[in-house]
Amino acid sequence: MPRRKTQFHEGCFYHVFNHASSRQNLAEDDCDFNKIHELMTMYAHEYNLSVPAWCLMPDHFHWLVYQWGEDPAMRLPRNVFNVYTRWFNKRYGLRGTLLESRYKVKLVSNIRYLKHLCLYIHCNPARASLCQAPADWTWSNLQQF
Repeated sequence: MPRRKTQFHEGCFYHVFNHASSRQNLAEDDCDFNKIHELMTMYAHEYNLSVPAWCLMPDHFHWLVYQWGEDPAMRLPRNVFNVYTRWFNKRYGLRGTLLESRYKVKLVSNIRYLKHLCLYIHCNPARASLCQAPADWTWSNLQQF
């Protein structure tokens, strides 16, 4: 695969997101969502990253990642979904990839985009008609935001 164009730097925010492949789900139930959240939290701590805004949806995810140190933010989704895909496939008797492609990442370049992105991440489940109001969705950190 070609190298990423995005350069990762200490002190920067990144929007990290991806979709499940072949119109399948990333998570089928609360156990699956919990596993993704558990791995996200564990690897963020291990790599000195923060995830101040996040949302897990049945077929995709959005994370706002802050890179505190030199470990690049790209390590978070790579490790989370390598481990999660193996766990998910074993749980459901599946094989192969779970994500449609390599995760996408965008540098958050200004405060206006940062504010918009936080709103976008947390409102995503309501826009997708998964819940009435953003605060009703269990698998985001809006309640703690």
